[in-house]
Amino acid sequence: MRKLCNYLVIILLANISFLFSPREFPAEAIHKWGDFYIPLNSGIGVRVNGDAFAFVALATNPGRLLEKNQVRQSRPGYIIAANLVGSVIYAVTYPFRDQLEHFFQSRISDNYPQKEKEKIARWFSYYSAFVFLNLLVLLACLYIFDKLVLHYTGPWKNKGLHFLFLFLLVANPVTKLFFWSPHVQMFNILLPLLMVWTCIKLYGFSGNNQRFYIVSAFAGILLLFYGSFLLLLPILLFSYWKNLQLTNRSMEWENLLTITLILLFYALPVLLWMGYIQLQGIPFYSAEIAEYRQFIWIADALRASRGNLFSALLSNTIQFINSLASLMLPAFFLLAAFLYSRKQPANTAFPASAKQQILPTLLFCLLFFWLLGYYADRLSFSLAGILYLTAALYINSIPTSRRFTVLFWAICLIAHFALIIGTLAISGQPISTNPFLLHYP
Repeated sequence: MRKLCNYLVIILLANISFLFSPREFPAEAIHKWGDFYIPLNSGIGVRVNGDAFAFVALATNPGRLLEKNQVRQSRPGYIIAANLVGSVIYAVTYPFRDQLEHFFQSRISDNYPQKEKEKIARWFSYYSAFVFLNLLVLLACLYIFDKLVLHYTGPWKNKGLHFLFLFLLVANPVTKLFFWSPHVQMFNILLPLLMVWTCIKLYGFSGNNQRFYIVSAFAGILLLFYGSFLLLLPILLFSYWKNLQLTNRSMEWENLLTITLILLFYALPVLLWMGYIQLQGIPFYSAEIAEYRQFIWIADALRASRGNLFSALLSNTIQFINSLASLMLPAFFLLAAFLYSRKQPANTAFPASAKQQILPTLLFCLLFFWLLGYYADRLSFSLAGILYLTAALYINSIPTSRRFTVLFWAICLIAHFALIIGTLAISGQPISTNPFLLHYP
C-alpha cells in the first residue's frame, strides 16, 4: 500500500504541475487539430487534444464502433473499458450533476455544442474514465519498472535516484499532452517495459507451454487496446526460440505446433472482434492500414518499382530519425549513468542477463517504428522507457555519491520546469533538436 501511495504521489505531482502550463499554445493546435483549453480557475487549466471528445462520444455509446469506416474500430478495448468505468462514475456522481453542468458550461461554452449542454455531466463522467485509465496505465508502468530493476540489480541502493527515475518516467511531453485528455498514448510508455517483463516471465521457462499460451492471449487482448502491442508477438516468439536453445532442443514438428498455437492465441481476440463486426454486415476497417498505410507502404512502393521503395525508405528513415529528438533527455541520463559507472570497480558491471532481454526489446522497437511508415515523436518516445530502465540498472549496480544524486535531480527539475512553461510544437514539420517539442497528428 505504501508503494502504491508513492506511485500515486509521483504521478499526480508530475501531471498536476502541467496544469500550470501557459494557457496560450500554438494557434495551429486550435485550427488544425481542434485542441482547446478548459480553465479550472484563473491560474490553472487543462489542455484538451482534438481527439478527446471523439473518444468520449464512443465511450458513451460503444455501438458507434460498428459504424462503417469508424476510425477507432480496430482498437475497441480502450473504448469499452472507458464505457465500463464511465458508467460507474456517472452513477456515483448523481448527486452532483447540476453542479458539474454549471461548472463546465461556464468554461467551455464556446467549444461545446449547444444541443449537448444538458449532457455535460454524462460527458464529464466518461471523460474522467479515460483519465482514470491513464492513471492505471502509469501505475502499471511504475510497478513494472520497479520489478525490473529489482529483478536485475536487487533493491534500490539510493532512494533519491529511485524516485528520480520514477518521476522521469511519468513526467514527459507525452504525459503533458495526453494524461488529462482521452487518448491511447500512455500505452507508449508502458509498451517497452511490458516487453522486457514478458521476456523475464518467459525466458528460461522450463515448464509446459501453457504459460506461453496464456501470455499470448493476454497480449492479443492488449492489441485490441493499441496497435503497438503488436510488438509483444516477436517477444513471444523470441522467448520461445531462446528456450529451445537453453534446453538444447532443435526445431521439430512439435515445436512448430507450439508456435502455431502461440500465433493462434495471440490473434484470437482480434479475429473474434473482426468476426463479430462481419456478422453485423459491416466490413472491418483499420485506419492504420487504410488511411496511414502502416507497413503496407512497403508493398505499395514495391508495386511501383524497386527505385520507389529505396526512395520511400530513405525518406521514411529521415522522418524517423527526426522523430527521435524527444529522446534527448532520456539519452542524456543513460549516457551520464554509463559514464559514471565506468569509473566504478569491474565487479559492479551492468547485469549480463539484462542485456539478453533489453537489447532484443530495443532492436524490435527500433525496427518496428522505423518501418511503420507513420512517424511522430509520441511514437518514438516509446523508446524512453528502455533508456530510463537501462540507466537505472547502471546506477543501481554501483555506489553513488550524494553530489551525483543532487546533480541528477537538479537537471531533472530544470528540464521539467522548462517542459511546464514551454509550448509544445505540434506542426507537421519534423522537429530538430529541442527535447521538449512534441508533434502529433
